[in-house]
Amino acid sequence: MTGTNNKVVLVFGATGKVGSTAAAAALSRGADVHIAVRDPAKPLPTSALQSAFANSNKKHKADLSDPASVLAATRASGATAAFVYALHESADGMRATFAALKEGGIKHVVLLSSYTLGVSKEAEAKIDKNNLDFIQTFHAQAEASIKAVGFESRTFVRPGSFASNAIMWWKPMIADPSGTVYLPFPDALVAHIVDNDIGDVAGALLVADTPTPEIVPLIGPQLVSHRDSVAIIGKAIGRELKVVPVSVEQYRETTIKFVPPPLVDALIKYWTAAVAQPDDTSLSANVQRYAGRPAMTFEQWVAQHKDAFN
Repeated sequence: MTGTNNKVVLVFGATGKVGSTAAAAALSRGADVHIAVRDPAKPLPTSALQSAFANSNKKHKADLSDPASVLAATRASGATAAFVYALHESADGMRATFAALKEGGIKHVVLLSSYTLGVSKEAEAKIDKNNLDFIQTFHAQAEASIKAVGFESRTFVRPGSFASNAIMWWKPMIADPSGTVYLPFPDALVAHIVDNDIGDVAGALLVADTPTPEIVPLIGPQLVSHRDSVAIIGKAIGRELKVVPVSVEQYRETTIKFVPPPLVDALIKYWTAAVAQPDDTSLSANVQRYAGRPAMTFEQWVAQHKDAFN
């Protein structure tokens, strides 16, 4: 979708998968896009973005953990809307960072949050706030800080399981010559959502000239078991991978060697829930609604990224 849009927007994290796609989506809609990155010398993910911001006064040095740099970048950009993500560690839940955004002139903020906080306000209200896991905690803190700071409007994009997480979860085992993948929940059904779909939706919401919902959940279009997900990867890379069920304890002991323990525990909690209550794939309609195209399937994504598993 292309068009003319006079909104000035600021995208943080444009060297990442979601942030770069959000910036590209906003550009395609005619917005005046500025980006904020920790290291301006670091190449952007695509040649198109690299070209768009080469030697540009629209690339600003800023770090979301440094409110002063956020204020400076926001003022320099003249933006009124910003795309941001939640930091894993922040002493004040990013309150000072969001206050800097508001002071710098931001009126609308789009936050990359998490599906684990609920697909609606009603679902969110049922979550035990005294038993939040690692993923829920830092996203909930960021959302709370945005509410407390008081922007004119806000949108929390809450994606489910990123398709790209399969690389982190399973590549170390796939890379082993045995091709054995140990799974604690081989039959857990997950609707993998693709990074580009998330970014396209975020970019569209960032430049929207009409009010957007406060919560926009994003889920992939198909439920795929972990067992079948591994088979899809195996087919794409031309290897026969063997799935071996293991206990949660065995999986945790092995996985914490390459994934932080709090994240492993959060994943186990999510997968446990997915066995009893799989993701709601009807929510994939939000990709069509905001990005203007159908959500990509996990199989399509794997076909495009098979080299990442070799």
